[in-house]
Amino acid sequence: PKAQWNLAEIEAFLTYLISVKSTMAGTDFKEITFNVAAQKIASKQTSGPLQTRAQCKNKWGLLVYNAIEAYCNKSSCYWDNEHGTNIEGSSAEALWDEYVSKKTNALLKPFKTIGWPYYSMMKQIL
Repeated sequence: PKAQWNLAEIEAFLTYLISVKSTMAGTDFKEITFNVAAQKIASKQTSGPLQTRAQCKNKWGLLVYNAIEAYCNKSSCYWDNEHGTNIEGSSAEALWDEYVSKKTNALLKPFKTIGWPYYSMMKQIL
């Protein structure tokens, strides 16, 4: 079944990963880390099935931090954790539309006008 993550679960998940970041192997965690993470966030769940190791691992892979970093590394691209891309003007809008039209960048689409509250937590981990 598809995981339904609420904000408290995401915060608990990232808080736990921050506490064990010294166990990272490159930019990933060991399987046991995701097992424990699933147990740690269980009390925060409000709907859907309990998160599993696989769902935690998948969530880690889907977090948008790397997509934001890649976008910020593009020339003349801006990011704000409260307002997202803060796009102004038709040329900036066209660049944004082209950027998120690529499958690998589509993850950023929802964050055009809103920030991502977990950016600073992810920065602590990575």
